[in-house]
Amino acid sequence: MVDARKLAPLVANAPENNPHKHAGLIKLWADGYEIEFFNEHVSKWQRTSTPLWASTYTQFRLKGAQKPKDKEMEVLIVLSPHAGPLLYAAAPDEANCVLVFDGTTGKLIKAEVKDLKNAV
Repeated sequence: MVDARKLAPLVANAPENNPHKHAGLIKLWADGYEIEFFNEHVSKWQRTSTPLWASTYTQFRLKGAQKPKDKEMEVLIVLSPHAGPLLYAAAPDEANCVLVFDGTTGKLIKAEVKDLKNAV
């Protein structure tokens, strides 16, 4: 058994902690909750009993968690005579197109031209 009085000075002088980016999920997994990872090869979430927490690009979530919201972006697309189509992030009043990206994969899922009837 460890004597708590001997640990006190070590804890007091411990450097500031930088928790692992998946610390919350790791703790839940250790408590018996099921974890899923996003399998990019089949574009869906799959259960895993042994998550590879050190993986740099793998996305993890608690089983049954909601899908991240899709991201909408207003852009300006122009045709350059030398470079072809160019895409710029733009203010809503300057944008001529709306792009929607899947919240899980980050892939483009929808693109539409804005109604430009009232454009100046």
